[in-house]
Amino acid sequence: MDVQTADPVTWACCGVLVLCLQSDYHYQYTECDSVGSRWRVAVPHTPGICTGLPDPVRGTECSFSCKAGQFLEMKTQSCKECVEGTYSLGTGVRIDQWDTLPPGFSNTASDPNGEYADDMANCSNSIWKPQGDYIASNTDECTSTLMYAVNLKQSGSISFSYFHPDSSIFFEFFVST
Repeated sequence: MDVQTADPVTWACCGVLVLCLQSDYHYQYTECDSVGSRWRVAVPHTPGICTGLPDPVRGTECSFSCKAGQFLEMKTQSCKECVEGTYSLGTGVRIDQWDTLPPGFSNTASDPNGEYADDMANCSNSIWKPQGDYIASNTDECTSTLMYAVNLKQSGSISFSYFHPDSSIFFEFFVST
């Protein structure tokens, strides 16, 4: 049997790891260092089932970005034209799936007196909860706060899409830079 084409699960269970195929991993960049440099590293989709990932290589400078209508192809670290009818977010993030609370998000619920109530029975059900393609909190007297923290790489914009059916409940956004 050719080890490189064998079923990786079969080989991993028997203590033998197969060589990683390009379909077994994706590339991502490390955080930028103090001089604006970063590394491109191969990250396995399922850790531990294959071996022989490509070595890390010096990445593009942290300030690098592609022109409008292009995206950064990670294997070659070069800009490629977007396919017609598609676009690239560049360094942006779009969150439109809410199966779990994405990294960077946290939330709290507080009672009407303003004390945080993560463990309080009267407000613990009022935190924001992922609902698949949206996120929701209870519509009760508790204050529910959803926070998102990121390290910005460059100036840009933020937008929210929301549905707020009850005009008697106070609702607002705060963005801090």
